[in-house]
Amino acid sequence: ISVPYKAKLETLTPGAEYHLNLSVKTKTETDMVPAGHEVAYEQFELPVSPDEITYTSSSDGITVTETEAAYTVTGEKFSFDVSKATGLIENYTYNNTLLMKQGPAPNYWRAPMDNDKKYDKNLQTAAKDLTAKSISYNVEGTGVVIDVEFNFPNATALKQTMSYHVDNTGAVKISTLVDPRGYTVQYGRFLRVGTTLVLPEGFENVSWYGNGPVEALWDRESFARKGVYNTTVNELFYPYMRTQDTGTLTGVSWFAVTKENTTNALAIAMSSPLEASALHFTNDQLTEAEHPYELTPQKETFVGINYRSQGTGGASNGPDVLTE
Repeated sequence: ISVPYKAKLETLTPGAEYHLNLSVKTKTETDMVPAGHEVAYEQFELPVSPDEITYTSSSDGITVTETEAAYTVTGEKFSFDVSKATGLIENYTYNNTLLMKQGPAPNYWRAPMDNDKKYDKNLQTAAKDLTAKSISYNVEGTGVVIDVEFNFPNATALKQTMSYHVDNTGAVKISTLVDPRGYTVQYGRFLRVGTTLVLPEGFENVSWYGNGPVEALWDRESFARKGVYNTTVNELFYPYMRTQDTGTLTGVSWFAVTKENTTNALAIAMSSPLEASALHFTNDQLTEAEHPYELTPQKETFVGINYRSQGTGGASNGPDVLTE
C-alpha cells in the first residue's frame, strides 16, 4: 500500500508535530460487527523538523509589592500573590477573572490503585503543611523571577525548589527541582512526582494535546493516540468499582481548562510532555472513599500536572511494576 503522506510535509507549520495515522476497518457488515468498525490502528511520529516558535518576554510594566504576608505581582492585565508562608501562587487573576486560587503545590501522592501493593502511606502527607524555607525575587530583562525553597515538616529529608518567571503578558514559567534521595533511601519509591492547582468554581471544559482519548498510565499507554481532545471535568472521572486514581492523561504537551461565558482560560504548556488531570475530587477524597457513591464532588476543579506517576503493573494477581 502506498501512502502519499510526504506531500503533506512540503510546508511545515512552526512548532508543529506530525503523525501518520493508519486505521483498518471492516468493509462489510456481519452478524457481529458493523461495517466501518475499527479492528486495528497505529500511529507513527514522523521525523520532521519544523522551525521552532520564537517567544520574547519582558519585565516592562511589572511591579512587585511586598507586604508582611506576600509578594504581590501586578501587570497590565494580571495580578497574583506569592505567599511568604507557603511559597505558593495564590489568586491568579487575568482580565478580572480569577483563574487559579492556589498552585502549583508540590504533590507526591495519588490514590492507590487496585494493583498498588508496595508504597509508603506517608507519601500522602509528605507535602502537607509545607512552608517556604526561603523566598526571594529579582527583576531581569525578560521578567521577574521569584525563587522558593520549600520545607516539608512531614518529610524532612525531601528537598524541592521552585522558580516562577513572570513576563509582562502574565505568563508564568514554572521550573522546579526535586531532590528525593534522602527520602527514597528511607521510604522507597514515589507513587507520583507532581503538583496540584486549585481552580475556582465553573472551570469545567478541558482540552489537551497528548495521549487520548481517555486516561492512560505510564505502562499502559500503547493504546493511546496523540491528538487534540476535548472533554469535561466530570467525564474525566471514571467510577471504578473501588475508588482509586482516575483521569490522569499522559504525554500531554498542552492542557487548558475553560469556563463558560468567559474568554479567559487556564492554559498550561509543557517544555516536554507531562501528565495532566482535572477532577472535582482531591487525592485525599479518592484515597479515603471505598466506592464512588461515597464521594462528594467539590465546586473547585483540582488540576494535576505531574512529571510521572508510577505505572499500574499487575500486582493484583501478577508481577509488580517493572523496574523501568
